[in-house]
Amino acid sequence: MIGLDANVLIRYLTQDDPEQSARANQVIDGLSESRPGYVTMIVLAEIHWVLRRGYKQDPEAVTDVLLGLLDSTEIVVERADTVRQALRQAADGADFADALIQQLGQEAGCDLTVTFDHNAGERAGMRLLA
Repeated sequence: MIGLDANVLIRYLTQDDPEQSARANQVIDGLSESRPGYVTMIVLAEIHWVLRRGYKQDPEAVTDVLLGLLDSTEIVVERADTVRQALRQAADGADFADALIQQLGQEAGCDLTVTFDHNAGERAGMRLLA
């Protein structure tokens, strides 16, 4: 297994830098079920943020990208079920990173997660500190 950083996956997904994209393609195209790539939740949160903010992609397109990584047999995603739950919340309007934070807290036994983020504070499992 080989760990994949967000910048490598971004180059692979966007193909916007010929030199780096070619190197990313070589690594990712060489992955297999027997030698998969490993993607952490932090990497997924970075990818989500970069594609939304930096590349101005719409939320549905970014969700599709992350689901594609989750569904790939050549990629192992850290806590894939947790990530899927967070993506469902994001599809309902939550910020993906906030949904991931809330989901991880819930799985750890937290009654709720407190935040100063007004949008996140309105979501189930979160409470705004006002």
